[in-house]
Amino acid sequence: MLKERVITALVMVTVIGAGFLYLSPLGFSGLITALLLGASWEWSALAGLRLFVGRLAFTLSCALLMAVTAWKCELLSGAEQLQWQNIQAILSIGCLWWAVALLWVKTYPSSAKLWGSVLM
Repeated sequence: MLKERVITALVMVTVIGAGFLYLSPLGFSGLITALLLGASWEWSALAGLRLFVGRLAFTLSCALLMAVTAWKCELLSGAEQLQWQNIQAILSIGCLWWAVALLWVKTYPSSAKLWGSVLM
């Protein structure tokens, strides 16, 4: 199991490194998007979503969030200036989410009732 994870990590580092060096910024964004969507598909299984529909809904939700983020920050518009205020707000929301998630993990098992029921 560890061997497979190490091999996967080496392949991903190689692909991301090559993409960073040889792709345009838009191409690199597409590569990272594809990798993140693959990761969200895998994460949905780890999160306990067993049905195909549930896993697909989770992955499509992630895709939608990435698209809204790109639109809100004007990443794909070709504008000279990115919307740094929007980027800062989105990163702040992300940091807040990870702080809450850390608290949930640190208060386990009493916090397990918040996510213990799988709906899909």
